[in-house]
Amino acid sequence: MKRLNLILYFTCIIYALCFLSCQKEVKINLTSGEEQLVVTGYIQERYPTYVFLSKSQHYFAPIDDNTLLNIAIHDAKVSVERNDGISHDLTFVSQSLIDSLNLPIDSLELPFPGIFVDLRYQEDNFTQIGYNYKLQIIWRGDTITSTTSIPPKYPIDSIWVERKDNISDTHKCYIWAQMQDPDTINQQDLMAR
Repeated sequence: MKRLNLILYFTCIIYALCFLSCQKEVKINLTSGEEQLVVTGYIQERYPTYVFLSKSQHYFAPIDDNTLLNIAIHDAKVSVERNDGISHDLTFVSQSLIDSLNLPIDSLELPFPGIFVDLRYQEDNFTQIGYNYKLQIIWRGDTITSTTSIPPKYPIDSIWVERKDNISDTHKCYIWAQMQDPDTINQQDLMAR
């Protein structure tokens, strides 16, 4: 009985030390830091290259339509060069440019205030597998570069269907697809529902 009381006593002391220990409030001062260029770009076979450019924002800064207008960059020179020497300048496309085209589409709106697009990508079949591409951005006297390539296609190895255990919702089965790519790119399994 004494042994049980002793174990209970030490257990209570350990819990008290763990849960009633001293606490100190830590305040972290997150400074906004220096404004930097944020680049989001896409290149894909047989599609135009496009790049979104914006300025960095403080992590906790509120974001609204005006913020997006203020952080969008429209005065940069953006180009993409293929490793065989062919180079394309990307064109800044704004909402006012789209509106001026008088397209038959009533509500074609950009999700961002502006985007740089390769409008000549079809001229020389520019975006192809097997080439390296160099992105070059000149903004405020600074030059930012990046390189990439379009990886080869790897076909889907197999497709199968598995019935769901719970058929309470509208989907009664899963459709799975699997592909294998080389270890140098990453092994991938694809799933669709």
